Amino acid sequence: MAIIFQTILVVVALVLLFRLMIWFVPVLAGIGLGWLAYGHGAGGLVALGVTVFGGVAAFVLLFATISARRPTLRWIGMVIYLVPPMWAGAIATRAMAIQTGAEGTFWPLLAGGFGAILFGLMAYVRLPAMMEQLAQVRPEPQPEPQPTPRPPPKMEELEPKVIYYQPMPPPRPKLRDGRGDDDRIIDL
Repeated sequence: MAIIFQTILVVVALVLLFRLMIWFVPVLAGIGLGWLAYGHGAGGLVALGVTVFGGVAAFVLLFATISARRPTLRWIGMVIYLVPPMWAGAIATRAMAIQTGAEGTFWPLLAGGFGAILFGLMAYVRLPAMMEQLAQVRPEPQPEPQPTPRPPPKMEELEPKVIYYQPMPPPRPKLRDGRGDDDRIIDL
């Protein structure tokens, strides 16, 4: 019964290890920076802040390198991403081999090497899925559509305007003595 419980516990631990692979680099970087800050005289609260900041910065830097356009940066990000899961897989499978009764130095080391390769391959397979999720969060920039040039305006023949001219009637002087008030106009 104890062997079945240990096997189930190991399988659950390995599944949990596989699910948490993405967080290894940022968590280890954050813990390392926090420990370094605490060791150099920062207080506990400052070291905790450095831990959180270091973990977030490592996570952002990791995904920035993985999603970069240059292949060299992508490979660097992928190596940074793959090494900790391989290391954790090697340690976990070696410990599992020792717990299940592997004797000597060769068999636990062989199991650790097999675990490193297995977890490295699983992390490598999981990487494209992470890239797709990242691409959905941040879509590729689309080239801006070039405006289509407008055709030159056509010189249309303008229709002549007809202006109807009504000449003004000549001024009618009004004299002081009242002459010119009768609407008679005498043109000479």
